[in-house]
Amino acid sequence: MKAISFLKIAVVAAFMVIGISVSAPAQAATASWSGNAGNGPTLYQTNWYYTSGIMSPPSGIPITAHVSYLSWSANFTRYPSGLQVFLCSTNSPCYYMGGASGGGYVTAGTYSPRDQFQFLFRDYQSTTYTYASHSQNNVVGGGHQLFITYQY
Repeated sequence: MKAISFLKIAVVAAFMVIGISVSAPAQAATASWSGNAGNGPTLYQTNWYYTSGIMSPPSGIPITAHVSYLSWSANFTRYPSGLQVFLCSTNSPCYYMGGASGGGYVTAGTYSPRDQFQFLFRDYQSTTYTYASHSQNNVVGGGHQLFITYQY
């Protein structure tokens, strides 16, 4: 009789250990980094593409990490009505982001937080012209920022 009770206790204890280890979910960690694209570019005419400086991630981001949210800000001396902002990474195509600033959740797999990033700008107009030919100053950019939140 004592052997059966000991066996029951051992079986219950074994199931408790297995249950605890199986039911404990892995916790996802969240981290972030930000980059500044520095000065430039200067937009001289409409409908041409201009690139910002490159923003590099810090080292040590896990390979399993994925971008969950990003926000950006593009700064210029003036904002043309047709300003378009694209975000490009070293391992993804460029994606249209909208106007001069914004933010949003990103579909998993769109970007890796381990990539380098660069903005691509265009002043989209119905005709191509230089700003000087329309008595306008060139559009000078600088201090473009990117903020990335990622999970792993």
